Amino acid sequence: MARDHAKQTGIALEKAYQFTLWLVPTVDKFPRNQKFLIGDRIETAALDVVEGIVDATYTRNRAPILRKVNLRLEKLRLLFRLSVDLKLVDTRRYEHAVRWRDGFSLTLPPPSAADPSLSRFCGRGDDRPPSPLRGEKG
Repeated sequence: MARDHAKQTGIALEKAYQFTLWLVPTVDKFPRNQKFLIGDRIETAALDVVEGIVDATYTRNRAPILRKVNLRLEKLRLLFRLSVDLKLVDTRRYEHAVRWRDGFSLTLPPPSAADPSLSRFCGRGDDRPPSPLRGEKG
């Protein structure tokens, strides 16, 4: 069924939607005192990613939108890592989220000849720019 939706909406949008569908019930299990702080921020970041992909789908100049989506993905990763360190989420769920995020970066559209800076959104996961969040130096 997800494949049928992916044909209509695009792979990136469908993957982001499926991840958000998994994420919301996961965040709902947070303790009440963190659900409305960290949980809300995680859900907001995930929804911003979905909305950004929708915007990029219907826009010719995708570069600025995809840069914002990439930034939101990094924030989402950091917030989810924080939730593991605070023992709000188990390691297994965190690993699932990281695998999704790394696989997701493979599905964004290839760079256009007009904007080679988008090359970081394509290819293998190690083609991304260095990130201090991943322990890499810039």
